[in-house]
Amino acid sequence: MTAPKAPLSAKDVAERLDTDPKTLRVFLRANAIPKSEESGRYEFKAADVAKLKKQFVAWTERRAEARAAAKEARAAAQQPSDALHEEQTDD
Repeated sequence: MTAPKAPLSAKDVAERLDTDPKTLRVFLRANAIPKSEESGRYEFKAADVAKLKKQFVAWTERRAEARAAAKEARAAAQQPSDALHEEQTDD
């Protein structure tokens, strides 16, 4: 009989997803992935990694799009509108 394999930690999974543990934990919290009730830590089976990778890639894409949109909105808010600029130059 073989001994059960030790679960993978968030650090182990982060390495497999080519990211850092902090970013992985942000992803896990954002997606309501629960921690182990026994240890209070994130623990995974090797079989979980492929599914997590798909979810993580989709999440990072959505996150990048949201950040780009927020950056554009901030830039637009800082630029005077053309209509306002025309009103000021018509005087």
